[in-house]
Amino acid sequence: MEMRVDESEVVSKVLKDLAKSTQANYKVTLKQFLQFVNCKEGLSQEISIDELVMEGKEDVTRTQDRINLFLKWLQNKKIEGYRSRGERMRESSAHQRAYGFLRGFFVNAGMHALTENR
Repeated sequence: MEMRVDESEVVSKVLKDLAKSTQANYKVTLKQFLQFVNCKEGLSQEISIDELVMEGKEDVTRTQDRINLFLKWLQNKKIEGYRSRGERMRESSAHQRAYGFLRGFFVNAGMHALTENR
């Protein structure tokens, strides 16, 4: 099953009034985040972005932990229990931008506590 952020009502609501360039950046980042979350070893079922948002509203600390691991994964660092990204991303501000866009998405989805847990 392909990971689709375009079909998510949550994503549509968050992106609704944002600039086209911001929408595109969020979508790219969310697709990468889903790729990361779903590369966890032993995962029996694919996790959707909607499930991640619901989880974040119940446990913002778990979401923050996932976002922090995602940053390490983007940097191609070894993360126990996750398959390697396998792609080299040029060392640049791209990692931090993706991290920022992902945090921004979750804050805009209603997880304002992420701004406090940095």
